[in-house]
Amino acid sequence: MSNKFTCRECGVTVMWATSKSGKRYLAQPKEWQGEQWGAKRTYLPSHYCNPTDEYRALAAAQRAEAEARNAAKQAALEAGVQAPEGRVRGVTLTVTKVAAKEFSTVWNVTATSEEGWSVWFRAPSSVTRQISYTETQCTLQVGATIALDATLTRSERDPLFAFGKRPVVNVL
Repeated sequence: MSNKFTCRECGVTVMWATSKSGKRYLAQPKEWQGEQWGAKRTYLPSHYCNPTDEYRALAAAQRAEAEARNAAKQAALEAGVQAPEGRVRGVTLTVTKVAAKEFSTVWNVTATSEEGWSVWFRAPSSVTRQISYTETQCTLQVGATIALDATLTRSERDPLFAFGKRPVVNVL
């Protein structure tokens, strides 16, 4: 695992470095061609953040999107919306995220209802296709409308989120 990461302010690759005195500082790794035998060398000057205009615009857009999501969530909570519990049948949802676990044939799906609550479940075999012994493909796409039959358990931390078991998915 690399200790390099992206600076939140300017989008430059930085890393934590340790000086000869033992103090840690934020550095921006740079390479230069050495004079002796043409060897590449890496040196670690201190990172002085200088945010670009594009990065500031992107960060502002992401903050605005997060605030809009939080406002919608608060409005749903104030309206008394909660994720259902128990066995539900024929609930219409919109797929918002489809992700595969690394080195696995398991697909995780997150879907959202029109009321504002979300559900996470593992994609059943009816919407996955075996490509090879170690690889599968999910036929669900982000934005697809589905009808879900599953047993839902509401999250303890978020009343607008539920976990689904034994799902039966019909793509509408």
